[in-house]
Amino acid sequence: MVAQNNAMVIQAQFADAKAAALLTLAGLAALRGPLPEGPLLADLLGVALHALLAATILLCLWAVMPRYPSIRAGNGAGDRFTWTGLIRDDWSAEAHVDFAREGGFDELLRAVALSNHGASRVLLRKFRIMRVAFLFAIAAVVLMILQTVV
Repeated sequence: MVAQNNAMVIQAQFADAKAAALLTLAGLAALRGPLPEGPLLADLLGVALHALLAATILLCLWAVMPRYPSIRAGNGAGDRFTWTGLIRDDWSAEAHVDFAREGGFDELLRAVALSNHGASRVLLRKFRIMRVAFLFAIAAVVLMILQTVV
């Protein structure tokens, strides 16, 4: 379970790296200049291209932005292992020490499972957002190609 948690953390970092790379490419494409002057079709393609690039940039920023669960929600009053349990308002050092000293293996497994569940939900959201961002980026590339032809 701990290895599973580490693998999800690595996947989240990989998703953030992909978002940063796509953000850089979309930003460079958007900075290639103002909208071209010319026929109406070229103007519409330019506006659509910049709209897709702006949406791609915003999606990449959204994917990289950290997501924290509600502090009040936590994983329950007995959660003293996961970081969401450690930031609760009712957390106490004494209870944490008692848990570390007297906590059973079942409680530890439950806490790791809850942590894995939270990490997997964040990872799923990141990859869904990145899928949409990549689709927008592909559409932007198609529009760039069309702009050079028109």
